[in-house]
Order: sequence, then C-alpha cells, then structure tokens
Amino acid sequence: MSFDIAVFDPAGAPRDVHRLQEWFDAQIGTAPAASIAAWEREMRQSFRGYEDAPEELPPGGRYADYGPAGQTAILHCAWDAADELEPLVWATAARHSLAVWAYSTAADRVWWPPTESFEDAPHPGLVLRTETLGTHEAPSDALIAAAVSWIDDVHGPGYVILESSSGDYAQTAGGRAGLTVEWRRQRRGLARIRGFWHGVAATDADTSGPDMRLARFRASQSILANELLGVDDARRIMIDFAHGEQPTAVYAWHDITDTFTKR
Repeated sequence: MSFDIAVFDPAGAPRDVHRLQEWFDAQIGTAPAASIAAWEREMRQSFRGYEDAPEELPPGGRYADYGPAGQTAILHCAWDAADELEPLVWATAARHSLAVWAYSTAADRVWWPPTESFEDAPHPGLVLRTETLGTHEAPSDALIAAAVSWIDDVHGPGYVILESSSGDYAQTAGGRAGLTVEWRRQRRGLARIRGFWHGVAATDADTSGPDMRLARFRASQSILANELLGVDDARRIMIDFAHGEQPTAVYAWHDITDTFTKR
C-alpha cells in the first residue's frame, strides 16, 4: 500500500468531507488548474515523479506519483518516504493557498487555508518547528499563519515553535478548544541582568485562576482560563515575533519566568 495525500483549490470545493470524493472524481480527465500546476512544479523540485525513478526504487527514495486533474492533485509515495513528503506537501500547499486532504492517515481530515492573505517573503534566521509536520527554515508569514492553523489535538501537530538565531522563541500549542501562546525573550546587556523573560499571552492580567486542562495531540497541559486564545490571536502573536516586534500590549502577559529559573 502507498501513502496517499491530496491537495485542491478550496474555491468551489464542498466543505463536507463526505462529498469531497465525488467532487474529486468529477475533476478526472480535466486539465490541471494554474494553481495545481504551479504547486506540482514546486513539489517536483524535491520529489521527482516515478517516471524518473530507477527500476529498483531505493528505500526512502524521494519519488512520488502525481495525479493532477482540474482543481485537484493526488499524490502517492512509498510509506518509507512519507515522513519527508507529508511536511513538504503541507508547506507547499500553504504557499499556493491550496487545501490538504490527508486521507491516508486521517480520512476525515481536511485542512483549509486561511482566508486572510499573508506575505510570502521569507524570514531569514528563523526556524519553524512543528510537532508532526516537519521543520521549515526561513518561513514566511503565510507559512507561519498556516502552521498555526495546522494545530489539532486529534491528528497533530499539537504545537508550533518559531525560533530565532538569538535564542528567542514564540510557541503556540493546543487544539480544537483553543490555543495558548508563550514568548521567550533573552535579556541582553549587563551581566547582572542577563537571562530571559518568559510570558504567556492572556486576555487579562488576572493570575488567580481558574485553571483548565488544554488538550493537545497525545498530551494536555494546565493553563489559566484567560490564557486560552483563538487561532487568529496566535497567528498575530507569532507573526509579530517573526517581524522582530515586542510582545503586543493587546494582550496581558503573565510572567512565568520564575517557573524556569527557580530551583
């Protein structure tokens, strides 16, 4: 059996996953749309088509079978190449504003790209790490925004971390119930004030409670109820970090530095 995954132009596609297969079938035999053709060209730079593969495919070989048709494309590869292929599919789909149907691993899982437009210029010096969908160098705002919306406590990833070369980072975690966002900033200057500050974004400054359990992929964590944010909030904070901004005053920031520094 092969690993199978599909991308498609969300415009005109049914939102009901049970009708999606019928819509895919209706695309068969039609010329691929410009967005699908552009996505395939980018993918083939990393995963060549099986038509270019040697007679005996090496284990983990970076080859895939492409099936573009109309507004859709279905991709097949050997399972031992899936760990490399899948993160690339999700990242390139985000760049081309395509949706992803990950039906080999989760038949009911469809990711829809953000409706808001984000800049696609890369951020050199930043690294985007996800729990299950790979590590991406120099991510753009568009990829960061997409990665935040990839977070899913059922199928993963359960967290996304954006790191700078200076040691600063912002991270968001959670699932369908909401997200929590943390920001770490290194203190620079005189030796006596070196170290770091670590804060959690919140809707208000109250730190007295109540607590709640936030479900993540294969895990959960305790947060304050006012530290539960939405996807749009998490995107805004992560993109602010990417642009070198300070933690925005739109949110209260609970200082939890002592959690990491006390012994």
